[in-house]
Amino acid sequence: MAVRPVIIRDEDGFAALLRARRESLGVSQQALDDRIGWADGYTAKVEAPGRANRDTSGRGYGRRVIWGISALLACWLESLGLVLVVMDKAQAERLIAASTDPEIGASVHRPYPGRNRVREVVQRRVLRFSFSFPRAAA
Repeated sequence: MAVRPVIIRDEDGFAALLRARRESLGVSQQALDDRIGWADGYTAKVEAPGRANRDTSGRGYGRRVIWGISALLACWLESLGLVLVVMDKAQAERLIAASTDPEIGASVHRPYPGRNRVREVVQRRVLRFSFSFPRAAA
């Protein structure tokens, strides 16, 4: 079932979008738990990551699964002219296959270029410890 692509901006919006998709497919939370292999009721927790209600131990009911979507990620993507989009898998594959645009490219992390890791010792400190264990008088 094709859907209109949606731009994701934050964790709560992404969780709401996935919840809406589950509901539109007519899949219950229990059925999704079974499909994924999660414990009973876990879908309810991940669909409400910011749920404020607390139990008697002080823990929140929600579970944050989508840690990578934060304001930092949104700013990073936006500064590079990119956005995170959720769309139907088959639709995405067709869109990618039909695209004639160049790929973003690949990059490998490089340590700081020209950084010399061999350095002289500027200051040397020697620490000495001694332990004494008193014995009980006999």
